[in-house]
Amino acid sequence: MAPPKRPPTDLSRETAIMPAKTFQRAWPWLGVCLLVSAGCSPPEEVRTYTAKRETPTPTPLPTPAPEAPAAVADGTDKSRMLGVIIPVGPNDSRYIKFSGAIDRVTATEAKFNEFVASVRLTNAKAIPTYKVPTGWTENPPRQFVAKSFMVGPFEKPQVTLSDEIQGTLLANVNRWRVEVGLKEVTEAELPSSVTEITLGDTKAYRIDFRGPAVPGAGRMGAPPGKN
Repeated sequence: MAPPKRPPTDLSRETAIMPAKTFQRAWPWLGVCLLVSAGCSPPEEVRTYTAKRETPTPTPLPTPAPEAPAAVADGTDKSRMLGVIIPVGPNDSRYIKFSGAIDRVTATEAKFNEFVASVRLTNAKAIPTYKVPTGWTENPPRQFVAKSFMVGPFEKPQVTLSDEIQGTLLANVNRWRVEVGLKEVTEAELPSSVTEITLGDTKAYRIDFRGPAVPGAGRMGAPPGKN
């Protein structure tokens, strides 16, 4: 008797089931392999960067303006000073002074002479009397100056009548000479630098200096004995 025949095998079904079963058995090992693989991977490289620090540029300090020279190189006369020193004691004087650029002083010389001629001393301690020339503007007193006068459309008073100032005639004359750029004189040379005049009954000394000093560069407005 012939053996019974097996029914035909469904290969497609077995093929579909077997991989699924195989995967179910293998997945624990796959997980282990993945963990091992992850643990064996080289560590991620840590990169560092150095930021360039900017150094602030220092602000340069302003360069101070050079001081005006006391005299010009060619020695040409630039300034003129007219003045009168009025002794009121052994070492005390009052003065009348007018200084500046030669052309300005020369243009007002006649009125300056008129003003000087009007000055009178009533006593050594009192301010002298005077007559203000036409066109001059009188200003209030200030330190060392009893009176000052504007004699033109300039920035400051040009003619000054001082308070009582200490200093010998020689010392005051030499300070004024230096202001206009001239050298000092000795006691023996002093008479050649001044002209003796009288204001009423009072003896005084007139000066007229021209020199190379730049007007306004020095202390041409300072009183003698206070430079």
